[in-house]
Amino acid sequence: RPPPPPAPGPAVRAMRAAWGCGRSLGRAVLVRWSAPAAARRLCSEPAVERVTMPQITSENAFGTLDKWVAGVGDYVEAGAPLCEVTLDDGITIAVTAKSPGYLAEQAVPEGGGEVRVHDVIARMVRSVEDVGVLASPPTPPPPPDPEAEGAGAPAEAAKALTVALRELEEAGLMEPDTERAKKLRAMARHANPALLAAYEASFGESGNAATFNAKFFLREAREIAEEELASERSDKPREEGE
Repeated sequence: RPPPPPAPGPAVRAMRAAWGCGRSLGRAVLVRWSAPAAARRLCSEPAVERVTMPQITSENAFGTLDKWVAGVGDYVEAGAPLCEVTLDDGITIAVTAKSPGYLAEQAVPEGGGEVRVHDVIARMVRSVEDVGVLASPPTPPPPPDPEAEGAGAPAEAAKALTVALRELEEAGLMEPDTERAKKLRAMARHANPALLAAYEASFGESGNAATFNAKFFLREAREIAEEELASERSDKPREEGE
């Protein structure tokens, strides 16, 4: 009985997702590829805990953030204070962490005005390595325009990919001068479908910039670039022989 074929790798799954949409590459839907379910499950990393403006009574509608007790990158134990807020009934309370972790984002500045109850005021992660990933996420691709046709969609997709790669390089998460990085920049300029699918999957279901998973995108992008480079190397001897 022959052994089963090996499971396809992440880059192959991303390519299938891109080409399996059944839509024209010239349309604006190119910037919103559907990612495989397995890729979306990977997007849950890093685990993010959203801290919201509390509501003590049913009468509370908003609050103001008076002071941050913890700074970005600080480790905070469960139950330890993150900040102090004053609700619209005049009560001042400390907002505490529900579970231990690192403060990755202060979504509201001190004295920044009224914030509705249940709106996000901070985000926490479990690993200190994820603090920088969440601090400055790239801008998500714009929503699709059903009326757009022609070269507009690929141009927008190429711009989104190019900006994302540049921001990752500036954040020190990607080496800018390697052969792989140069290949990724070239693929971004041409809105490579597999790279675009991986980028889209990196935002998860919400498409919100705060949920961007740089680790997932870098892992997928590097594998896609390596496969492209390996393919070019294997084609070169055949061309020289001809």
